[in-house]
Parts: sequence; structure tokens; C-alpha cells
Amino acid sequence: MDEVLPWEHIKSGIRKSFLKQEWERALKGKVTPDCREKCLECGVCDHKKIDPIFHKDWAPSFVKEKIFLNQMPSVIKRYRITFSKTDTAKYLSHLELARLFIRAFKRAGLKLVFSKGYHPMPKVSFAAALPVGTESFHETVDIELYEGIPMPLLKDSINQQLPSGIRVTLLEDITKQKKGIRLIETHFLINLNGIKIEKAQIENFLNTDHFPISKEDKKGVKDVNARPLVKSMSFIPPYSINLIIKHAHGPELKPIDIIKGVFHLSDHHVSGIKILKTEQVMG
Repeated sequence: MDEVLPWEHIKSGIRKSFLKQEWERALKGKVTPDCREKCLECGVCDHKKIDPIFHKDWAPSFVKEKIFLNQMPSVIKRYRITFSKTDTAKYLSHLELARLFIRAFKRAGLKLVFSKGYHPMPKVSFAAALPVGTESFHETVDIELYEGIPMPLLKDSINQQLPSGIRVTLLEDITKQKKGIRLIETHFLINLNGIKIEKAQIENFLNTDHFPISKEDKKGVKDVNARPLVKSMSFIPPYSINLIIKHAHGPELKPIDIIKGVFHLSDHHVSGIKILKTEQVMG
């Protein structure tokens, strides 16, 4: 009596055979049929609990893709999106935020322009990376599309795909402007959450030319001169500070690092501080 092989062994043999067939098809430039039309017996389905779903009168359509390819050489439109990031969305990292927007654009059906090369990526460019835990009323991202869409329709279609805490507040057509985003300065409103400070500390900081603050990165700890980075700092009674940071070439500091250094606060004190980005100026 022949030995009955376990299903996993049988499936493994089917997969190897299927992969060999796929390799031969690839060498000959042949296209593999879609398994929604016909089962290819690749070994993934066990035909007991898992089966392919067949669609009657179904055939893959290439009309949309051909239209899209024909549109690719047309004029590319560039849009600048201003959005807010508040509430629980403030805990999203910059990488998570970028993925979130790209997925929202795709769900909205936008025809994104991709970079060329071995690893094409959507041409989506953010003005700056917002620190995790910081809320903002003014964030900026530039996108490129293979189509021109009326502003109100484009704004609404994107907002419908965004989660709570992130909303597009302004949309601009910047097709005729120079490419790239150059951030000049950023405005912050900082709530010290009951921490008492002296106005003299702000005056002493503004009157000096050199104010080193330690910054830790992958290379270790180094001192950064905070004074040239601060355009202005003012006290708003009873427990708030208006801070404007300048952006130039060289190392930068987060707002919380500047506040911590200027007022000599410990990690315990700064844990309750709330930071709101109110505006960013670009040139």
C-alpha cells in the first residue's frame, strides 16, 4: 500500500513545481494568468479551508492603466497642502505621518507622480519633521499629480481619507513656483503647565551671543549654540512663552531643548510642558 504523504509535503512539492514553471515563464516573457479566473495549483490553497474565489464573466481590464500611461507625459501639477496635526495625532512620528498621507492620497484616487530609478517613490515632500508629541496648526507638504483638480474638490477628497486630528486647512497650486520648500522660521506657543520662570532669564539669554545647550544624537553628546537659532522669545503671563526659531544651515535644537536649557529645567519638569506650533514661514 502506498504511503500517504502529509499535505504539507505535497504542498511543498507543488510550490517547487509552480516556482519552476514561473521561472520558465519569466525567461520566455509569458504572463501568468490571474488566479481569480483559473486556479493555478500553486500550492497555497489546501482546497479544504482555503480556496480561490472565482468570478464569473470576469476579465482583467487594462483600459485604465493604458489611459494613465498616456497621461504621464502631460503637464504635471504641483500642490502645496497646509494641514493641522492635533489631539492624538500628535503622537504620530514623521515616518508614520508620511505613510498616512500617501495612503490617503491613494484612497482618494489621486494620480501621484513617482520618482524614477530602481526604487520609485511618490513625490511627496514635507517642509519639516514635527517632533512627536507636538501639536501644530501649520504643517506643509508638497505633492505632484498627473492631473489638475478643482481646489475645493481636491481638498474635500483628501480630508475624507484623513483620520481624526489631521485636517487640510489650505490648498495652493504652486505649479509655476520654484521647486522645493525652504523653511525660514517657525513660531511656537509653549505652555509651561504651572512652572514659574523669571523674565530676567529670558533677557539674559537674548542679551548674550553664545548660549551652549547639550544635544544628544547618534554620534554622542555635543553642545549647540542656541542663541543664533532663536529670533525672539517673550513671556506671556502667567505660564506661557512665545518662541520663534530661525532655520539655517547647521545643527538645530528642538523647542523643548531650548526651553529646558534657558530655564535650567529637569526632565521631570519638562514632561508636563505642552508645545503648539502656530505658524511656519517659508521663502
